[in-house]
Amino acid sequence: MTMLEEGFAAATSLKIRRATGACGAYVEGVDLSAPLSDADFEALRYALHDHGVLVFRDQAVTPAQQITFAARFGRLHVHPFVPSYPGHPEIMLIKREKGVKPKKVIRWHADSTWEPKPPLASLLKAVDLPPVGGDTTWASMYAAYEALSEPMKRFLEGLHAVHDAAVQGRLEHLSADNAGKELQATAHPVVVTDPVTGRKALFVNPGYTTHIVELSAEESAALLAYLYQHQTRPEFCFRLHWEPGTIAFWCNLVTQHLAIGDYNEARLMHRVAILCDEAPC
Repeated sequence: MTMLEEGFAAATSLKIRRATGACGAYVEGVDLSAPLSDADFEALRYALHDHGVLVFRDQAVTPAQQITFAARFGRLHVHPFVPSYPGHPEIMLIKREKGVKPKKVIRWHADSTWEPKPPLASLLKAVDLPPVGGDTTWASMYAAYEALSEPMKRFLEGLHAVHDAAVQGRLEHLSADNAGKELQATAHPVVVTDPVTGRKALFVNPGYTTHIVELSAEESAALLAYLYQHQTRPEFCFRLHWEPGTIAFWCNLVTQHLAIGDYNEARLMHRVAILCDEAPC
């Protein structure tokens, strides 16, 4: 525990327990349906950026309460083409019907990195879970960056990568009402600095990144292939088994994630994302 974490622990009743050596933590002692105290807010804000993923068990939270909790951390993101919860456009529906296979395989990704200002963080609530399967895995991009050699770190810090929504397309979620919306592409630094911890993290992902601007096509493909296999090494990862009442809150700048599609039953999740007004991307 850092000195900063010790200070937060003294000011709140929260219990934050690391899930793995590199990524994720379980949080106890907080009811997300109730207003946060200033001390709890500051402790959670730092822990989110420090651990990358926070997991809250046994939470009974309404859609309005999920929005209220997330809005404490910043302005909320409205996804441009994925269906939302009726009456709450901030809540994106991540839904799979029983027996329906996804049209495309969802690869490792951070959320909406093709936008000029991708979400800083996402808050995902389990609503309807399959009896077996459907876990989510996160990887720490802090750990991935820090494990690189010093020459590689220096080389990457001068580069920019293009992120394009068309890589995964509009997925199976796209509704007819949004069929005419243009998919975006944006260049971001390959290495970003988290605004809260000051730590550096890799910011490329196979879900949306297409190429590195400053390199030739061959150089870009080779470097990205290396980074993709490097940044999801098992020692950088945390796998969450969802249970009823589970909420996961992750920093989109310093992690990426993968939904495990090993189930055939229905699965429904409610996601709220927070805009990255202070983020360096």
